[in-house]
Amino acid sequence: MTKSTIKRLIGMMAVVASTAIFGIAESANVANDQTALPTTTQSFIGTVSCSGRVTHQYVCGKAQTLQSCTLACVQQGSPFVLVVHDTPYVLEGNTHEFERFAGGKALVTGLASNDRIRVHSISNARRKDMPAQMEATAR
Repeated sequence: MTKSTIKRLIGMMAVVASTAIFGIAESANVANDQTALPTTTQSFIGTVSCSGRVTHQYVCGKAQTLQSCTLACVQQGSPFVLVVHDTPYVLEGNTHEFERFAGGKALVTGLASNDRIRVHSISNARRKDMPAQMEATAR
């Protein structure tokens, strides 16, 4: 092979490689855009439970309260969830805060993405705390 042929081959390989790299980078950008977390905080009212109870993989004992049952389920490795109208959302954040509301109604404020809520705050779900649009669904 001559030097000019080798230079042309190297040039063509560089073009092919850069095109492939650009295509991979563009695919990664599209994937990142689809999984981007929302930036708007939302409020949810529901029952604080655990995924084991929701999926029926953990059964409460007759002597357990909803709180003690939920806490026992979480101690066995299930994450806390907020059940809103039969839809469970995995709660992400300070699990020690969630323990106080285990088995009870709570008002959760945070960023929701698919089946998860990144919790900013959690409090008792009392009527005076509820936004107007949620009050009708809590009755």
